[in-house]
Formats: sequence, C-alpha cells, structure tokens
Amino acid sequence: MMRRTVLPLLVVVLVLASCGGGSEENKPSGSVTSGASPTPSPTPELRTDYDIPPWSELVAMYDYDTSEPLGYKVAGKEREHGATVYDIEYQSSGYAVPGSLVIPDGQGPFPVVVYLPANDAHNAFLLPDALALAQEGYAGLVVTSPEKREPFADFFYPTFDADTNIEAFVVYVTDVLRGIDLLQTLPEIDAGRIGLVGHVAGADVGAIVAGLDDRIDAYVFMVGEGYFTDWARILTELGYGADSESELLRYQDRTAVLNGVNYVGHNQGAAFLFQAAKDLLNDVTEPSQQALFDAAPEPKTLTWYEVNGDIWLGCPPHGKDDCDPGLPVFVDHRAWLEKNV
Repeated sequence: MMRRTVLPLLVVVLVLASCGGGSEENKPSGSVTSGASPTPSPTPELRTDYDIPPWSELVAMYDYDTSEPLGYKVAGKEREHGATVYDIEYQSSGYAVPGSLVIPDGQGPFPVVVYLPANDAHNAFLLPDALALAQEGYAGLVVTSPEKREPFADFFYPTFDADTNIEAFVVYVTDVLRGIDLLQTLPEIDAGRIGLVGHVAGADVGAIVAGLDDRIDAYVFMVGEGYFTDWARILTELGYGADSESELLRYQDRTAVLNGVNYVGHNQGAAFLFQAAKDLLNDVTEPSQQALFDAAPEPKTLTWYEVNGDIWLGCPPHGKDDCDPGLPVFVDHRAWLEKNV
C-alpha cells in the first residue's frame, strides 16, 4: 500500500518561518496572525467543490455504543523522566486499542493531553513530547493508530478503496472518543481539562473529533490538512493513484466526507493552534493546511514552519524513532497548551 510519505526524508533542523512586514529584526518568530497565509509554493488548485451530506448524516457515521464496557487493562509500566508510562488497552467497538498513558509524579488529578500519531508513526514518536509536558504536571494518552495493529494494518491511507479508507477514519475517530470516555473514569485525571495533539493523519482525525465532541479544551494540529481528498490527487500525480481522471474524481467524491473542513467549524468552545509546514515536496499542500485553519472557529492561531521537505517537522522519517521534544514545534505547542488546558 502507498503510505503518506512518498519521498525519502532527512532529519532536518527547523528554521522558523519569517512572516509579516518590516525589517528582519521586527518580524515575529515563526508566527502568522490569525487569518494570514504565507506566500504559497506553486501547487495545483485545491479542489473544494464537493457535495457533502447533511450534518446529521456526517455525525451518524461515527455513532458508537457508549455502554460498551471499557475493558481497561494495564499490561506494564516503566519509570521515565519523573513520570510513569503505562502500557494500556481499552475496548472500542469490539476491538482492543493499545496505548500509552503517562502519569506525572505528584498529587493528581492531572490535566491531560491526548496524542494522535500519524498513520505511519509509532506511539514512541510522540511519547517524548508527552513526557516533557509531564514535567509541568500534565498526564498524556497516546492512542495507537489503527494501522499499527491488527486487523487494520496497512489500510489507513488511500488504496483507492473508498469504503476501506472511510472505515479506517471511523475506527480512529471512535478510538479517540472511547479514549476520552476512559480518561473520564480515571481518578488520576482531571477530566475537565483535556487537550489534544494530532500529527498529520492524527491531525486530520483530530479535526473530525473537534466537530463531534466538546469535551476537549484545546487542539494542536501539526500539519493538518483540510482536504484529505487532495492527497489522492497527489498520489495520482506521482503515479501511485488512480488510473484515470474519472477514477480520481469518483474516489474524491466518495471520501469527501472525511475532509476536516466539514467538521472543525462545528466545534464550540475550544482553542486551536495550527502548526503548518511549508515546502513539503508533494506531501500535504499549503492550501490544504490553510483551508483547515480557515474553517476553524476562533480563538485560533496559525504558525508556519520552514521544513525543507520534511513532513515530520524536523523528526525522524516514518516515525520509527523518538522525536526530539526540544524541537521548536514541540516547545511552542507545549507552552501554548499550558496556557489553554
């Protein structure tokens, strides 16, 4: 199956984008004011002309049995950097969802941040960020992507089987909602203070969650795209996708129900931080990232990062290794979460 990362990626050092007018000394450090956009790289026009079902039908796609027992289990634990990391499992629509629960040292209950890795990333990819935030008294729940477990392996990103891709998104979204249900039962957790960090595909899923659930106070979307459907076009242009323009259009029409722009604007009461990446070498386009920001309600903040083609915002390719929590993108959103969760 073709995965999201289609070009070799190198670990790079982040250089924050300079935006706004005035001299170099007077420019903000990487931030863009709400509503502003960078000078875009040359990309094909983003397709947005989709016939979307009524909101009630979109919401119904993600209905799940709230009475299903959570089946919470702890498989093991390890001490790391002033916190305890528990290997956990809980039930979601009949499936066991593995995850990592980070509990800081000290007296709870603790505010908590839910972490959603990209489809191609392991939990350990975002775990260092959760551990860094634990030093400030925040718990963390890293939800394992469906692609990292049976029976869902290798079906998350476009196979040009629309039903399969829709099912994958529904599974991931439901897993997140069930994870929030679980957090509300744990005495160590302050269920009134919840944040979410979504990375690439995790950001796409997070945008859907934002429209369905009002229990989360603050969302961080790292390279989130407003139009999942645009990725199908990118794959096709690279020779891995549809065999014809008509096949591509049919696939996009069917999977347009997954586009984050359909959901995020329905959120009530949360704050949003968008960490967008420029020059992604045919991965997620800048217009698609901008579209997700534009669709979100206030209060919202957009920051662009120059990454020279590295989709992971300075992290190891494919999420096979830990990501350095000292990278600016992580330092920035932890500081923001501490103010908003």
